[in-house]
Amino acid sequence: MPEAPAGLVHALAAAHEVAAVEGVGLMLRPRSTAGGRAVLVVDDALVAWWDALVGADPRDAAARLGSALAAVAVEARPTERYRLLDGDGFTPSTRAVRPALRDASPPSSGGRWVPYVPRDAG
Repeated sequence: MPEAPAGLVHALAAAHEVAAVEGVGLMLRPRSTAGGRAVLVVDDALVAWWDALVGADPRDAAARLGSALAAVAVEARPTERYRLLDGDGFTPSTRAVRPALRDASPPSSGGRWVPYVPRDAG
């Protein structure tokens, strides 16, 4: 797992208490609400996404990050504590790696879960 960029941590700290979770990413606890904790999975894709946001508009990067996290918080179920980068936004998950994939629609509009079954290595 790569180290979280300092600018990313600083942007998150405005709205969250942030703590490192070894080997996974960053624990986020909202400052303004009693909302639950979430773990932002920090991987190469997230670092590249953040760098692209900052490169495109450094002043707007923190707001775009906050909007993306707020959107996934609304969609997440209580047991889905992990936030994984998925395209230009985040997907909620029960693990640091996606154990299941959603279809194209969010659960609030009738989306369903499609179970992920690992291939047999044998």
